[in-house]
Amino acid sequence: MKDNFVHKDIFVGTSGYYFNDWAKNFYPRGLKRDLWLRYYTNFFNSLELNTTFYAIPDVCRMEEMAKKLPEEFNLHIKLPGAITHRRDVSTTEICSIMKNFSDAISPLVEKGIVAGYLAQFPVSFKLNDENLSSLLHIIKISPEPLFVEFRNKDWLDEKIIDIFRENNVGWVIPDAPQIHNLMPDEIIATNDVGYIRLHGRNEKNWYSKEEDRYDYFYSDEELEEIFKISEQLFHRGVKKVFVYFNNCHRGQAAINAKKFAELIGILPEENKLF
Repeated sequence: MKDNFVHKDIFVGTSGYYFNDWAKNFYPRGLKRDLWLRYYTNFFNSLELNTTFYAIPDVCRMEEMAKKLPEEFNLHIKLPGAITHRRDVSTTEICSIMKNFSDAISPLVEKGIVAGYLAQFPVSFKLNDENLSSLLHIIKISPEPLFVEFRNKDWLDEKIIDIFRENNVGWVIPDAPQIHNLMPDEIIATNDVGYIRLHGRNEKNWYSKEEDRYDYFYSDEELEEIFKISEQLFHRGVKKVFVYFNNCHRGQAAINAKKFAELIGILPEENKLF
């Protein structure tokens, strides 16, 4: 599975790290919670911070986080859900939310570890003139580089892909059940960075409770499929690929991410911190 010209430029992590049920499945028993992030960085070189989706964090908390993360780390930060998931928010309000968001995460930006920002839109966000206008406004005012994940397959459109290329916006490739109107895992590169988010393939429970939606464990064969997607992205000109596991239920994301990193040869051979 290893490829000398590819594997060193693949960055692996999970969509979040602070989950209660990871204490039983990933973090060593008895490890203090304030050491969880340090333990996480002992295995992974990248993290998708998605608590910012639910609420704008306290800047002091972000200062503490910045102190704990290594200088060579890569962080992608998710935009607030009020920007991507609410249609009753005015453009003026979106600008205000974005400013508060940017101020809050400034310690992470100042440390130089922010590799980009993620805007994830719900399946209800369909391609139409109003939503396209909203998307363009978000692209205009967002910090860069911005990566966008659509859940609705309507956005798989050449004119949208061209807009992304013109604005240097990254296309997020989702791995999810190929059902209904969900976005398929088409291999698309709109700038020089590939971005893959793995949600699991839990077709039966996708429209059930959120914890059931992401209750999925990738087999080694499926991880090989993800690596092949990464390879194809490199062949399309990207210089690096970020792979984030979002099947976070019961620590499965961390376990799968460790296995994937091991399979492609980037998992540290010896972890000395713990």
